[in-house]
Amino acid sequence: MHATTIFLAILGLAAKSLAAPIPAANKTTGVEKRFEGGWCGLHLRGERHDANVKAFVKVFDSRQSQLQDESVFESHNRGTIVGAVPAGTGGLPLELRMNIFHGDGAVATFEYGDQHWDSGAAGTQNDHCKVGKYDGFRNDIFMGDQYSVDLDCGFSC
Repeated sequence: MHATTIFLAILGLAAKSLAAPIPAANKTTGVEKRFEGGWCGLHLRGERHDANVKAFVKVFDSRQSQLQDESVFESHNRGTIVGAVPAGTGGLPLELRMNIFHGDGAVATFEYGDQHWDSGAAGTQNDHCKVGKYDGFRNDIFMGDQYSVDLDCGFSC
C-alpha cells in the first residue's frame, strides 16, 4: 500500500508538470513585438499660415500604441504637402503616403499598400476618417489664410 501511494503521488506530479503552460517565445528571449496589425490609425493636424503650410502626423497600431513619432511636413508655396511616413524601424511594415491640402474638396488623400482613400471635407466623416472643422480664418481680406484642421483616420494594416 505504501508503494501504491508513492506511485500515485509521482504520477500526479508528472501530470501537473506536463500540463504546465510553456512560456511564449518572446517572453523567454526578451524580444518584444512592437507592431500589432489589424485596424491602424493616424491623427493629422494641418495648419496654414498664408504661404506656410505644415502637417503633423502620428501613427498608431491596432492596440493604439504610437508607432511613429510625430512627423512634420512643410510647404512654403501654398501648395499641397506631399509626404510619407517611412516603413520599418518598429513602425508600419509599408510606407504611408499622404497628400494634404490638395484642393479637391478633401483635406487629405492617403495611400497604404494597395489601399487608397480620402479624408473627406472639413466637418465630415466617411468609412476611414472623421474630419474636424476649420479653426481660424479662411480667405480673410485682412488676415489672409490662417487656419488649422484636425482629422483621425483608420486603415487596414
